[in-house]
Amino acid sequence: MRKLTIPLLVTSFLLVFGCASKPKPNAKTEFETVTNPYFSNPETDYTYRTKITVYGHELNGILIAKKINDSIHRVVLTTDFGNTLIDFEVGQNSFKKNNVVDDLDRKIVVNTLRDDFRLLFREKFASSELEQSVSNGVTTFESTDGRNHYRLSYSANKLISISKGSRKKEQVSVGFHSENNIFADKIQIQHRDTKLKIEMSHFAP
Repeated sequence: MRKLTIPLLVTSFLLVFGCASKPKPNAKTEFETVTNPYFSNPETDYTYRTKITVYGHELNGILIAKKINDSIHRVVLTTDFGNTLIDFEVGQNSFKKNNVVDDLDRKIVVNTLRDDFRLLFREKFASSELEQSVSNGVTTFESTDGRNHYRLSYSANKLISISKGSRKKEQVSVGFHSENNIFADKIQIQHRDTKLKIEMSHFAP
């Protein structure tokens, strides 16, 4: 993974939906799919300086994420000296733990990290009753998939957040900050009930 060429992260945020009319604020509209292209280019190694804070432990390093096939991303977090902290292969319906440092090697922590990366890497949010609302310049799409309820929010055509939970309570949110609408300069994953936080800042080695 360390030998991979690491080009500048170049992505764009696109919405794919099947309705040409502009919805009114707080209107419900049926769409087929909302697409999040983050981490979707298999030719790109996505690199972030990353801090994981979990139950009082703080780990810092370089995170490299790469789409290795149509359904799986490999994510590796190393120290600046090249020591591996985590090495996962994450799919929406699969997961492989190649390596994890002792401070994180607890079932609840590993499972939470797995679910966080699944949310971060998920490209499509589909529903027969996908809801769209517009308020104060922010367009929010809501999708229910089984027991999970998702919200994707955009401002000025930039993806600013993805959240997961129930309709009544948000469990985890992924916040994005982008200066140029090409890639996310900063990503923050924040939990409401779990003492785990991930902060990521993009850099080009």
